[in-house]
Amino acid sequence: MLSTIGYGIDIVREEAGRLVMSGVVRGREPIAHLQLFFPEREWPAIVLELTLCEYELRDAIADLLPSQDWYED
Repeated sequence: MLSTIGYGIDIVREEAGRLVMSGVVRGREPIAHLQLFFPEREWPAIVLELTLCEYELRDAIADLLPSQDWYED
């Protein structure tokens, strides 16, 4: 059973952006790495939302974020 809280793609994008900006994750890491930062029971719903929005878990986190010039070491 999925939670009623739900995570729309905008929330996932916001959290991904926050994590990248704070340096916790890098934009080139796979989206699957974000699983560590969401409640375990919510992850299946997040994966479904990502799939519906045509993202793959192997895609880079940066793909979720607005176009920017990424300068990573």
